[in-house]
Amino acid sequence: MAENDGYTIIGAGPAGIASAVNLSKHGYNVTLLEAAPRLALKPCGWGIPLPGTLPFKIPEESILKHIDGASLYVDGKHALDYTGNNLGVIVDKRVMLEELAREYGLEVRYKSPVTPSKLKSLSRKENLVIATGVPWYKGETINAVQIHLKTSTSWGEMFEFYFDSDIIGYYWVFPLDRNTVKVGVGGFRDAKTLRLLLSKFIKKDSRIRGSTPISPLEGAKLAVGGIIPSEDILAVGEAIGSVFPLTGEGIRPSMIIGYEVGEALARGKDPVQAIKKSSVYWKVSLQRRILEGVKKLAPKSRADFLRSLNPEVIIRVGLGDFTKASLLRLALKSPGSLSKILKSFIHTS
Repeated sequence: MAENDGYTIIGAGPAGIASAVNLSKHGYNVTLLEAAPRLALKPCGWGIPLPGTLPFKIPEESILKHIDGASLYVDGKHALDYTGNNLGVIVDKRVMLEELAREYGLEVRYKSPVTPSKLKSLSRKENLVIATGVPWYKGETINAVQIHLKTSTSWGEMFEFYFDSDIIGYYWVFPLDRNTVKVGVGGFRDAKTLRLLLSKFIKKDSRIRGSTPISPLEGAKLAVGGIIPSEDILAVGEAIGSVFPLTGEGIRPSMIIGYEVGEALARGKDPVQAIKKSSVYWKVSLQRRILEGVKKLAPKSRADFLRSLNPEVIIRVGLGDFTKASLLRLALKSPGSLSKILKSFIHTS
């Protein structure tokens, strides 16, 4: 235990809560400073693939739906269906974070913003962790917009992804319960354009066209530039880019990194080195390299590339569900351009 047996975490999102959970398990006093009046105000699809890979159990009270499959489309054409037990869950993120804070006795001080000038005066020595999300991030970002709809359609247990080679992004349809869904789009376009594209997408789908909005249209930035550890003030989560660049998934990778940083701090180890040694760091780096390759392709070539991929490769690489050994096997199932990227990454990492 350090001389100062307490930590202050600025930001009570997934990464901040996960860091606090681990530190509290090791006996540290943790205070979370949250600028907002409640948790989980940032728009989010609430999807968590492979929940068993998290370092702690998701509170049952927060789970809205268990997901057992995914349907993928490329430029409007069906590409594949994938099924698997407990592929993912849809959660109420606010309930999940509040339940974790309650379970581990974490103190959250709401409406407690920390100004940029105050942050500049702080140092790593002050037992501080930054978890303020994408505003702190120094890498590449994209825009995303979404809306929560009540429909007359009865929804199953499938994630739906509609990849758009023109915007280098995708639309998503995530069922929250029997008759409500979150529908959104993220990609390399400005927010206004994405709002128009989402409106067109909704009008084309008879299952959601004319549905009743439960929430206003929401927008947010997503970090897709890879993980960039902060060397001066310790940061975690989307503040350093703990997001899978190919899918925009942020809850799970942010929580894993946050938890591992909490473990490093509790054991007196270098938290930045813990980030760089994390499997999430390695997997995000690979996805970033693939994204850079895809961005260089013309739209038609992107679509052809996506359609040429083996279904297992799409699922495993997209969800970050691979090891160094399995990556070589996936490389052998991949078309030439992706195979070269995967093999090069294996040899250089």
